[in-house]
Amino acid sequence: MIVTIELPIEVKKIIERLNNSNFECYVVGGAIRDNLLNRSIEDYDLTTNASVEEIKRIFFDHKTIEINEKRETIAIIKDDLSIEVTTYRNKEGFTIRGDLSLRDFTINALAYNHKVGLLDYFNSLEDSNNKVIRTVNEPGDDVIIPPAGSCGAAKKRMEEDNPNMYCLDWFMCFKNERI
Repeated sequence: MIVTIELPIEVKKIIERLNNSNFECYVVGGAIRDNLLNRSIEDYDLTTNASVEEIKRIFFDHKTIEINEKRETIAIIKDDLSIEVTTYRNKEGFTIRGDLSLRDFTINALAYNHKVGLLDYFNSLEDSNNKVIRTVNEPGDDVIIPPAGSCGAAKKRMEEDNPNMYCLDWFMCFKNERI
C-alpha cells in the first residue's frame, strides 16, 4: 500500500533543509495516524538524527525554542507556525527504526518523508487495517508505560486513534500485570 501525505510547504522545507545538511528527517506520530484515519492533521512532529545544536545551527535564520531538553526537542518557529523537531531516541542505535521502536503503539510507530515515503517496521498499516491496537514492544520487553497506568493509557490511546478500534494483544507486554 502506497501512502502519500500532503505536507505543508514549511514542513517540507524543514525536512529538505535537514536532508540537504546530510541529516535524516521524518514526520512521525499523530500526523501519520490521523492521515490514515482520514482525520484533519492538527500538527506535525518531526524526528531527526541531528542534535539540537545542529538543528539550531541549520535553522540560524529561524526562531527556535528548546521544548524539552531531556528528549532533545526543539520548536522551529516560522511566522505563526511552530514545528517540533526531536532528535532520535535511542534503542537500536541512532536510527529512525530505533526511535520508532520506543513508541507506544504500532499506529504511532510510522515515519514519513515525502521523498522516502512511509516507513513501517512494525506492521502498523496491517494493524490499522485490522483495527488492532498493538504495542510496539514484544511481550516480555520493557515497556515505557508504567504498569499502574497501562489500562488507562491503552484506553485513552484507543479513544484518540479510533473509537471503533479494539485491542487484541496490548496487555501481553505488561510483565506480571493482572487484568
